[in-house]
Amino acid sequence: MLGGFGSIQGMIISLRNNKQLLRKKSMFKKDRSFLQKDELQYHAIDSGIKVEKISESELKKIRLKTLSENRKQNRRQFVFIISAFTIILLFLFVAFNNFNIGNTQVTSINYEESQEFRLLKEKYLFYIKDGDRWLKKHRYHNAIFQYRKAQEIFPDEFDVQYRLALGLCYQCQYKFKGCEEGNSLIDKLLLTYPNKTELDSIKKIFNHWGLQ
Repeated sequence: MLGGFGSIQGMIISLRNNKQLLRKKSMFKKDRSFLQKDELQYHAIDSGIKVEKISESELKKIRLKTLSENRKQNRRQFVFIISAFTIILLFLFVAFNNFNIGNTQVTSINYEESQEFRLLKEKYLFYIKDGDRWLKKHRYHNAIFQYRKAQEIFPDEFDVQYRLALGLCYQCQYKFKGCEEGNSLIDKLLLTYPNKTELDSIKKIFNHWGLQ
């Protein structure tokens, strides 16, 4: 009994000493001041965050600055859209123009280099030269015949139409034939080619023979 009592008393003393040792090693003050709210902290919590009041003039400056920045941004966007649209239109125009030019050149080259065109051109030049040869010999009928053959190949060529009118003019003057046809042809040529002065002399011959 006595031995047991002494053991229990020793345990009580040991616990008491350990408790005092823990209190001495504590990082906090005895009065627990860390748990108390600081007056300033309490005031901040109670009244909320303090916000500095902005004057009307400062607000106006901020508003104007914001509006100015928005306008600048809008102008930049507008300039970008216009520039992009212009570049696209220019690209389409150049591409379309090059396409048309390319097609025209290819078509012209293919047509001019074709064997059929070369043969027609050779015939045309042959009839023109042969008609000129007959015209120099005053064989107007033969000259007109060859000019007509050349006209069938290239009817819109000025050279052959002019030669035909010239042949009809000589035939009208010396053979009294083809006057009306020649006069009608020269009138059409004058309307189509008003700047061709060589047509005026032929027209004067027809006028001299009373075909006005």
